[in-house]
Amino acid sequence: MEVAARFARDAVDAAEEAGVPAAGLLAGLPFTRAELANVGARIRWDDLAELCDRMAAALGTNERLEEHGRRTVRRVSTWTIVRIVPHLVGPTVLLRIGMQFAAPSVFPHIRHSLEMQPGGTMRFTLTLPSQYRGCEAFFRGSVGGIGSIPTIFGYPPALVAVVSIGPHGFVIDVTPPPNRTVFDRVLGAVRALRGESALFEEMVRQHEAMQDVFGVLFRTENELHQLMERIPDPLTVHRDGVILWTNRAFVDAMGFASAEEVRGRHLLDLVHPMDRAAAMERLGSSSNASRVERIRVQVKDGSLRTFELSDSQSVIYEQEPARMVLARDVTEREALREQLLLADRMSQLGFLAAGVAHEINNPLAYALAAMDRAKEELGAGSIEGAQSSLLIAREGAERVRAITNDLRLFTRGGEPRAEAIDLAGVIRATAELAAANIRTLGRLALDLRPIPQVLADAGRLGQVLMNLLANAIDAVADGDPATNQITLRAYTDPEGRAVVEVEDNGHGIPPAVRSRIFEPFFTTKGPRSGSGLGLAICHRIVNELGGRIELAPTSSKGALFRMILPACAPSAHSRPNTATGPRNGDRLRVLVIDDEAPLARALGLMLEDDHDVEVVTSGEDALKRFEAGAEYDAILCDLMMAGIGGMEVHSKLVNGRPALARRLVFMTGGAFGANVQKFLGGVKNPCLDKPFTREQALGAMNMVRDLG
Repeated sequence: MEVAARFARDAVDAAEEAGVPAAGLLAGLPFTRAELANVGARIRWDDLAELCDRMAAALGTNERLEEHGRRTVRRVSTWTIVRIVPHLVGPTVLLRIGMQFAAPSVFPHIRHSLEMQPGGTMRFTLTLPSQYRGCEAFFRGSVGGIGSIPTIFGYPPALVAVVSIGPHGFVIDVTPPPNRTVFDRVLGAVRALRGESALFEEMVRQHEAMQDVFGVLFRTENELHQLMERIPDPLTVHRDGVILWTNRAFVDAMGFASAEEVRGRHLLDLVHPMDRAAAMERLGSSSNASRVERIRVQVKDGSLRTFELSDSQSVIYEQEPARMVLARDVTEREALREQLLLADRMSQLGFLAAGVAHEINNPLAYALAAMDRAKEELGAGSIEGAQSSLLIAREGAERVRAITNDLRLFTRGGEPRAEAIDLAGVIRATAELAAANIRTLGRLALDLRPIPQVLADAGRLGQVLMNLLANAIDAVADGDPATNQITLRAYTDPEGRAVVEVEDNGHGIPPAVRSRIFEPFFTTKGPRSGSGLGLAICHRIVNELGGRIELAPTSSKGALFRMILPACAPSAHSRPNTATGPRNGDRLRVLVIDDEAPLARALGLMLEDDHDVEVVTSGEDALKRFEAGAEYDAILCDLMMAGIGGMEVHSKLVNGRPALARRLVFMTGGAFGANVQKFLGGVKNPCLDKPFTREQALGAMNMVRDLG
């Protein structure tokens, strides 16, 4: 906050009259005595407070400090006003003008109030908001200065009684000196003006000058208002979150007809509940004006739009401290960004396709061969041989399941879900998927040391790692497979952060382009080999997680990319672990709902030794049973079915039979969109990823039995 420098100038001059050298007072402050004398000069409040504290230390006592305030006020050089004003108005009016108009113009950040007391006494209250540096010396000097205001105009001083005083303001009672009669004042004015033609000319000149100044101020204020109104981004001024003023762009962005519809509302009422904490921090923060926060806002028609919210800035609005916030509607930009992320992910799936097909075909081949052998063994009556072959077939199926689970990292769509994740698991899954693409080109080395959990979306992190591995594969493609090596390294740094490195010994990155490596559309590959988006997307994802990614120095000729992420505590809101295994107890009544009839029958066979199982192959058949009053202890329900799916079954049960809704265990093959992700994030029911084991299914059913 800046204030008029003229007060500091008069205070320094008055201090010198009291024997305090100006050089000592001004030493180290960011202005000189000459600069204080410049018309219109302004200084920071903190510097003025420091100056006042130095004066207090030099003067020594409160009495001398108040006398210094009186001496400062008497230095006002307005001789024309001094000669005329005392004949026109009394000391009460003079004090009110000084407190209500003159003081706020010099110190706009200090709150001024005046209350008339019985007997003509006036109670003045000055309050310095808590965000500003306190300065009791300033208010002590002001006590003396206020009492001396009438003396400027030839009246005796006012009587000042201090009610309270401190570093952030005072409360004082001021009793003005006696007023002159109207006749005495008129007569004095006539005598003062008699024969003073020069005085009249001076008054006319001052009047014309003041008109010019007011005209400039009016035009400047009008131009500034128009400028703020025409800023294309939403702009608002608020106090403690309550909207005081908005520009037209803000009104239009929120879907309202006029500013009157939003004035007086709280800004957080417009913000999506999940984003209110971040918005609240931004509304009251001015620590770093370059920082932005993306928040979702519910506009008048009920739809959600995404805005980037900058840190708020301190302003004075209607003589009171307030804050100003600038926003930017990035809804369309975020939608485009999501499309780019999806395109990048699809590109990765294409990159993986051949290798994954190879990885799946191998275990499928020996699984099918083992099952054929088991059939032959059973035909020959060899139970032991059939069991041995079936174990080999199961091993192949487990290998395929592991691969499809890894692929889930790249099939999640929609909004990212930030949760505490096992980063080591994401690294292993990504390495497994990329291994087939690396095997013919060189060696993939894993160096995984203990690392903390991080708060992130597993799919997005897998996308970052796959991009880095794909670049490393391209870098070594032209080298010798016998010596080519890609190293995937993970460890915890001294600050407790998770660090992941991808290093290759390929052709490296030329020094001339290293600074541009994370720019969108910049690529060192040919036009048919790279889009230039991969590393830019990595940079954006990692930054949004509060981490950083860098191209680090390496001792080899290749490249080393390092990703650093902040650690987090394990989430208390993670989806329940459904692999808890069976538990002894009564047989449960179980309903299996899946539109894949062979799978539904297989699940029934898997569970019937432990529980009483019924199987239906559509959501419609299940609802008929519920409507007929059927009771179940656990319900295994596929999420994605033709016709009525798992979400609709859940909705019907919540509205009609809520106890059964709590006993649902969802099953999914993993191919679902953002709406399903949002649904799963909002319910407490466990969800089994297909294919799952008998132990996982029994554990999930035990869980919902406890919930029910």
